[in-house]
Amino acid sequence: MTMPRQGWIKLSASAAALALLAGVAHAQQEPGMGQQQPGAGQQGPDVAEPQPGQPTFSGEQIDSFVDAYLDIIGIQEEYTAEIEGSEGSEKARELQEKANDEMVAAIEDNGLSVPEYSEIANAMDQNPELRDEISAKIRERKQQ
Repeated sequence: MTMPRQGWIKLSASAAALALLAGVAHAQQEPGMGQQQPGAGQQGPDVAEPQPGQPTFSGEQIDSFVDAYLDIIGIQEEYTAEIEGSEGSEKARELQEKANDEMVAAIEDNGLSVPEYSEIANAMDQNPELRDEISAKIRERKQQ
């Protein structure tokens, strides 16, 4: 019996979109991905290019987000087959809860809170430069 993935960590839809974005970017580069916009990045390496009224994040926060994101993807990959192959909804729910706990721990172990992680993921929806920067770091770390 296949269980829906509704039990995955309660992060924003942006975090899930980031998972898709990185997967697609790994297979083929999307238009505009990884291309530096004119004037982008002139604030130095520690701060993403802000848009008016949008939060800014330090380079350390962005690096922590990328590390946490990659850890979360690994946890999801580890548990997805097990959850889908589990017999009974109780076992699937237990596995989802265990995966959620590990994902929260991955975020916190990388120096962010779940709200901070979600804030960065949400900001990516509104800030193409931030999205490009994070996507490039994800691709770079996957190649290492």
